[in-house]
Amino acid sequence: MRQVFIDKIVIPKNSIPQVMERLDYNTSFLEKQPGLIENMHYEGTDEQGNVVVITVATWENAQAVERAKAAVQADYQRLGINLTEKLKEWGVTMDRGLYQIREKYNR
Repeated sequence: MRQVFIDKIVIPKNSIPQVMERLDYNTSFLEKQPGLIENMHYEGTDEQGNVVVITVATWENAQAVERAKAAVQADYQRLGINLTEKLKEWGVTMDRGLYQIREKYNR
């Protein structure tokens, strides 16, 4: 069953350049992973001038999601990046969820 990974990322004004650079890197990395069907990004601004990014990545199945997660974690480790610490340092908040497409509406 297809899996949809949805993130809502709120990026403070003073962290926009470095977070967007990391987001672009991650997007390029994910697009090379097997099982990715589609990866969309939506961008807006909130009342405080922060950038809000919604990412929607559709995967073939749960196994593809797990393989991609493992690959991303291995890449972070290779680069010496602790994502939790970086997000805190940048003041970024993230709401993340994994969803399944309701087959009735899957066209």
